[in-house]
Amino acid sequence: MDGLFHLRVPTCALVAKQLQIVTTRHVGSTLLMEENEKAVLGGVKTALRKAFAAFGLLTLFLESSPRPEEPQSHVVIDVIPLAPGLSGDVEMAFTLAMSECDEEWSQHKKIIRVDLPSLSLQGDSTSTGGSSSS
Repeated sequence: MDGLFHLRVPTCALVAKQLQIVTTRHVGSTLLMEENEKAVLGGVKTALRKAFAAFGLLTLFLESSPRPEEPQSHVVIDVIPLAPGLSGDVEMAFTLAMSECDEEWSQHKKIIRVDLPSLSLQGDSTSTGGSSSS
């Protein structure tokens, strides 16, 4: 990971095998990363997708920036493995949550289905939403 990121096991994992990708450098959001950091992050996500796919699992990436305005902030990307049968439930939950959100979150309405074959293990390295293509 070229020293740009590290992987850790969260102290309060939602599911077994959950991981977190954390930036080494202080940066408030993946949108503020340098291009080389975005490229390395894309490679890390692809490697994790392949690793979880070997166990028959899909991968959900959720970015959180607890304090993006603070200069000492680190981006945390939760890596949540999902059973393939749950992808519809996850999509429905995110769709419902986004349709009921206030205007502060309305800019984040991009939802990509996690079970589309065209998105399988290949994803772009710049998306930050919660899906298998981010």
